[in-house]
Order: sequence, then C-alpha cells, then structure tokens
Amino acid sequence: MKKRNYCTCDKKRKTSKRVVVAAMAGSSLVFVSPADANCVATTTSVMCDAGDPYTSPIGSRSAVDGFNVVLGAGSQLNIGDASGITLGNNGSITLQQGASVRNTGQQSYGSYGAGANTIEFGYGNTLTIGVGASVTAAGPSGASEAINAMGDGNTISNRGTIRGGASSAIFFENSGALIGHGRNRIDNFGTIIAGANGEALGSYGSVGIDFINRPGSTVVGNLNFQGGNDTVVLGNDSTFSGNLDGDGGTNTLRLDADPRNSDLLAGQVKNFTFINKTGLGTWTLGGQLRPNDRTAQATLAVQAGTLLLGANYSHFTGTTIVDNAGTLMGAGEQFPQNITNNGQVLFDQPTDAVYGGVISGTGRVTKSGSGALALAGNNTYAGGTTLEAGTLALSGTGTLGASTGTTTVLGGALDLGGTTQSQAALNQFGGTVRGGTLTP
Repeated sequence: MKKRNYCTCDKKRKTSKRVVVAAMAGSSLVFVSPADANCVATTTSVMCDAGDPYTSPIGSRSAVDGFNVVLGAGSQLNIGDASGITLGNNGSITLQQGASVRNTGQQSYGSYGAGANTIEFGYGNTLTIGVGASVTAAGPSGASEAINAMGDGNTISNRGTIRGGASSAIFFENSGALIGHGRNRIDNFGTIIAGANGEALGSYGSVGIDFINRPGSTVVGNLNFQGGNDTVVLGNDSTFSGNLDGDGGTNTLRLDADPRNSDLLAGQVKNFTFINKTGLGTWTLGGQLRPNDRTAQATLAVQAGTLLLGANYSHFTGTTIVDNAGTLMGAGEQFPQNITNNGQVLFDQPTDAVYGGVISGTGRVTKSGSGALALAGNNTYAGGTTLEAGTLALSGTGTLGASTGTTTVLGGALDLGGTTQSQAALNQFGGTVRGGTLTP
C-alpha cells in the first residue's frame, strides 16, 4: 500500500533539543552540530569526512538553490526521529564509498511535512550513492522513506544499498508546487530493498519516472507507479523480485539481455502499455500479465533475443510481435492467440497441447520437445516449419503457414490430420510424415 501523503506545507511538528551552529545563506539555515568536528559547513555546502558518527540532521528545505552535501568515504550520519539530510532544489548529495545515512523515523513530520525521511529534497536534485554506501530508514513510521523526492527533475544514482523501513525505500511525492522540471530518474547499479510495505518504489501524481536496473543490480520489492508515462528497464543479469504496476499513463517495460545471459522476471506485470524484449540474450516472463487491466491490451514485442513464456498468456488479447532477430518460446498452451511472427516462434512442448491461435508474418515456426502439439488455426506465416522432436499435428482448419514456406522434418512425427497442405518443399532428414498429403 502506498504511504499516507501528509502535505508539503509547514506543519507544527515535533522537534528534538539539539545544539547547532548555522551557516547563513540568505534566509536559509543549514544545521550541523559543533560536536561533529569533521563536518564543515559554508553558505552553499556541507562536507563531512570519516570520524565519529554524526548525530545531527544536515540541511533544510529552505537551503539555498544549488546546495551541495558530501559525505566522505566511510563517514556515518546516524539520526533519530528526524530527517537525516534535507535539501531544497537544484542541489546535490554525494555519499562516497562506504558512507552511510541512517535514521529511525517515528512521529516526526520532517522538514517537508511528509514524514521523517532519511533523505529528502525538492526538485532538480542529484543524489549519488557510491559503492558500499547506504541509505537506511530504520524506524517504525509508515510515512518515513529512505529517500523521498517532493518534486520532479531529480536523479538518483545508486551503487550502494537503499533500504526501506516500515515504508517504501524510495518515494516520489510529485507535489504540485514542485513539479514542472522534467522526469524523475533512478539509475540502480546496486541494491534497493523494500520496506515492510513491500514497496521498493512508490509515487503520487502524473510525473513520469525512468527506472533503470543496470547489469548486476538488485531490487527486492514492488515498483508502484501512478499517473505518469513511466519507463522501466531491467538490464542484463539484473535481479528483480517483486511486482510491477504502471497504474495510469503510457508505460513501457524493457527487458534487455546480452548473449549467453538468461534472466527471470517472476513477478506480476500490471498496467504497462509496451513490453519490449531487447538484446540477444533470454528473459523469462514468469508472472502473469493481468487479464483485467490495461496490460491485457498491451503490445508485447520481441525485438531481439529470446522471450520465454514461463506462465500462461493465452488470455493475452493485445498485440504480439516477433521481430526478425527475436524468438518467442514456450509451450502451446502458454502462447497468446494471435502472433505476428517475423522471426521465430518456438514451441518447446514437453506435454500434449492444442494451439488454436493464428500465426502470421514472414517468420518461421519450430516445434521441439517430446510432447504432441496440434495447430488448429489458419496460419499464414511464410518462413516455413521445422519439426525437431515429438509430434506436430494439424487439427480442424490448422495449416503449416503460407504455401511459399518449406517444411523440414528432422525428427518426430508430422501428422497432417487428413489434410492436403501446399508447401514450397518438404525436406525430410528423419522422423515420419503421415495422415495426409503435402504437395509443392
């Protein structure tokens, strides 16, 4: 469930006693405790290096535009019921290698009135989390995220770990007065771990979000978007264990894999308009495409490599396209009912099944596996048919595609079901052909 939206206006909120020095920047106050001798504050920046853990919050929502915070390698910021780092707009936060920010949000509303978030900021900011660095929300508050962006035009680059507490790991508020500055973007090279609500990322509003899970990265938890036109890229050899919900807008999911790599998307995909498989490797769709939302009418495009169907997609009523460099693979009972095939449709059939859909396009169809597959649709694909193993049968009005295609039998049994099939040629290197006539 998405978090409660408090507000972005100032509220009377709980504060703790602390001794601070202030670096003045016009009307801005940037707080750093004098006990933190290795933190140096100016009117435009705070820089901290390693030493004893810092226990006072850094920054303010009224900080001057372009304010910069740098936590040096190995430095630690440990905060109680308050936000750890707060910025206004167009600033930057950098956590160098091994640095950490941790808070235990409980009842505080934070500087923006949106909970005691570990790190929070307005619009146009850049947050860079280095290798081995971490941002952790450790408190019980369901309104305190590890990272909360109030506006848009923000970029988060993570090579460390972002860990949610009771709420989301990352949340985009997209509040009205703080939007209009571009899309929000997350580049994840590291690890993002959902909070107790199961949400690695959540959002409000209609601002688009670009979420890129880079090669070797990990996301544990769900990605829940809202009204914007969102893009999710799951990269080669990345791990994503959760569900995807695009909600409103025109949303795109891209599954990218290099040759010899095989990746799995096990979760449910909901409310995405385009699902594109790119790269020469393999992705497996292991979860359902929801039949009762907009994903059921999506465009599923295998642009390159192999998309393996790991669940039943026979209910899918959208558009399925296999491009020249692509292969759509699965068992007959799993395939969508209409496929435009300009590459390869590969039926890997361990058990017996009937495929009643229609395959069109310039591509080829291959049957492998020991089971029997019956084609019952009036297929028009022009790239020919190859039988490697098992039985390939024709049922009802089923055909072997266009008459210009070539049928190749390497093994198994081709059962023509009492029909006469016109093909450009029959190349039989093994197996049997029975039950009808195949003519050039």
